[in-house]
Amino acid sequence: MKFLEHLKSNNEFPIIFIGSGITRRYFKDAPTWDDLLQKLWEESNIDSSYLARFNELEKDKNTSFDIYTNLAEEIEKKFDSEFYNGKVTLKNLSPEQAHKGKISPFRCRIAEIYSNLQPLKKN
Repeated sequence: MKFLEHLKSNNEFPIIFIGSGITRRYFKDAPTWDDLLQKLWEESNIDSSYLARFNELEKDKNTSFDIYTNLAEEIEKKFDSEFYNGKVTLKNLSPEQAHKGKISPFRCRIAEIYSNLQPLKKN
């Protein structure tokens, strides 16, 4: 079983936020944390701009880690709401499956993004 499939089938959070350097070391074109959050922000149909919200948080928070975790929480709330309201769809997850299986649509989308990455070729 593939790593991401295992995480998805066990409803486990993919460990991707330990640093984009880890993921980027093994996968071609892996997004940085910032790139990933911007992509998900746009998919979530949030009214304000990602960069405007980042700037607001930057004024209140001490570290970029705090900013990114705050943004991820905000995106997850909005993404999940949009998913259950039918405004965002996932290829392999229905609202019924997510509800019954207690699966986070946001986390499933992250797994989907990473499952489509190509491994880097070793020399």
